[in-house]
Amino acid sequence: MAWTNFNSPAKSVITIREPFIDKYTLIIITDIMAGNLPIKSKTEMRWQVKIDSVNDAFAEMEIITLDNQLLESNNPMVKDIAGMSQAFSKMYNELRVRIDTAGRLLQILNIDQILKKWGHIKAEIEALQEANPAIQHIISLNDELFVTPDKMKVAVEKNEFFMMFFHHFFGLQFPATTTTYVKRSLLNTADLKWRYNMRATPGTNNNNDVNVHIEGLMDTNTGGGWVKEAYKHFSHLDLANLKPVFEENGTYRVDKNSGMLISAELVKKEIVHPQLLKATISYHMIADSAPARDSNQQVSQASRQPEVSGVRQTSGFSFLMDDNKDKDLWGIK
Repeated sequence: MAWTNFNSPAKSVITIREPFIDKYTLIIITDIMAGNLPIKSKTEMRWQVKIDSVNDAFAEMEIITLDNQLLESNNPMVKDIAGMSQAFSKMYNELRVRIDTAGRLLQILNIDQILKKWGHIKAEIEALQEANPAIQHIISLNDELFVTPDKMKVAVEKNEFFMMFFHHFFGLQFPATTTTYVKRSLLNTADLKWRYNMRATPGTNNNNDVNVHIEGLMDTNTGGGWVKEAYKHFSHLDLANLKPVFEENGTYRVDKNSGMLISAELVKKEIVHPQLLKATISYHMIADSAPARDSNQQVSQASRQPEVSGVRQTSGFSFLMDDNKDKDLWGIK
């Protein structure tokens, strides 16, 4: 059963509307400069995603982690952190969840299975406590998650998959500005308040795809005392004269008939000092089926090319919008 009828401009929203299954690859490229220490890395994550069932109130979703590996790094510390992250991510490599029409997590359906995995992982890493006392703190934090269901839901929603797959535009009527979300800064020094402008433009796949454009609006006053507190550990900086810049922008391609994500690009930036302290993280996510969709679209478009001066056009494609239909539907002026 569909949640939304795209024939009405009043209901021009994206949401999960039909069951589907696909595999996704996410590439994360990190570029951080902290003083004289450049940190660069490239990580690849893969999932199989299956929407089992859909109704007017929720969808049930299975997310299986296929791969999580550090492809490139110039810093041993990054490799250590990645190794620890991979160990803990095993708890969530099989997730069954229930989500609402906006992609928010309502319920984790296989908590017992996750708890069992945590027991095995906890036993493995407890052996490392003597070499790294900080591990005990990590263990305590994870133990607390499992006795506080709401905290566990928040932890799952903040992982890379949910952050990329849904962002904050599911269930919104375009164009839109979201409510406020509190997120940690890229350099992990302070909380920031964000809102997002969302607009949609028609895609090219027989009018089934839509492109969602995301522009982050940072709502935190980062002057004066905020800067001094957020960057107090960076003694090499002139804190009194810092004017940090924060950005988050992206483009998503979604099949509006099913709500399936086809591809996404998201870039986050925190520039405190252009040479001494800055961070950029780029995310690139794509469904395995995306190349085939594009190939089929090119074939379909080519078969419909009109004859000009008695000669059929055989190369070059022109993807045109339906001015009357799509501009009204997606709020394009």
